[in-house]
Amino acid sequence: MGALAAAALTGCSVLRKDRAELITEAVLEIPGVTGASLRTGTNNRFLQYVAGDVEIDATSASTGLGIYDDVMRTAVTILHERDEPDTRVGGITGRLPDGTELTALELHPEFPTEDHRLDYVGASSLYSRYGLS
Repeated sequence: MGALAAAALTGCSVLRKDRAELITEAVLEIPGVTGASLRTGTNNRFLQYVAGDVEIDATSASTGLGIYDDVMRTAVTILHERDEPDTRVGGITGRLPDGTELTALELHPEFPTEDHRLDYVGASSLYSRYGLS
């Protein structure tokens, strides 16, 4: 029993929150975010990812994009703090009440092509946008 308590205090607990839980909790505090359903896993190239939907209460795509930008800033910052720059974040989708979907491609004008794959978007590809290194 004492070992389990010690593990919990040192952060080595099996009950420790995963990256999706940490990001979900943080984004739910952003004004305009009304829900989040994020998951984490490993893709077929053995890279970690965070993906899922974030519900954004906005009446226009431009307002929604600003909120989605805050969502992604939060996700990328948490991954930066965890030293997980290669974690894929392209699967995090913002959803507006009118059905509009927002993706990381709207945030980064320098992706190589219009057809850039979202599963290629790693947290570190957005570091410069958010002033991280």
